[in-house]
Amino acid sequence: GTLKSAGHVVQTVSYGSKNEGRVETSSTSWTATFLEASITPTSTSSKILVFVSGTANNNATNGARICLTVYRDGSTDLADGEPNGLTSLRSASSTRVEAGMACHGEDSPNTTSSVEYKVYIRNADGAATVEFPSGTSNELPRITLLEIAQ
Repeated sequence: GTLKSAGHVVQTVSYGSKNEGRVETSSTSWTATFLEASITPTSTSSKILVFVSGTANNNATNGARICLTVYRDGSTDLADGEPNGLTSLRSASSTRVEAGMACHGEDSPNTTSSVEYKVYIRNADGAATVEFPSGTSNELPRITLLEIAQ
């Protein structure tokens, strides 16, 4: 294969779907969503940049805080245990509020085997339900992975 110099994008993987459904949770524990993508790094020294975007909603609960993070292979939190994850959104309305969420994380998986990155959500307050994505017909949540040569 072709060698890439440090900082260059080696490969990209992107996934988005309107047909997978949404995840609703009132749990304060991290809950898996359907949004995931896998990549096979070409070098053990590569970094993987992970970008996530989509919409979330508060299910008409004032003060509901949805937190979003990404896990590698179901066990490594890219937010390093930060309670609010890679990003969070708090509602200040008791009407249904849908808002965009976006975040990015960086990972060094140290492997040339396939790795999976999956989006997880939780409700930091636990008193209400939150959803990601906020709907299934118009919403196109997306996860994009970039392998960066080191």
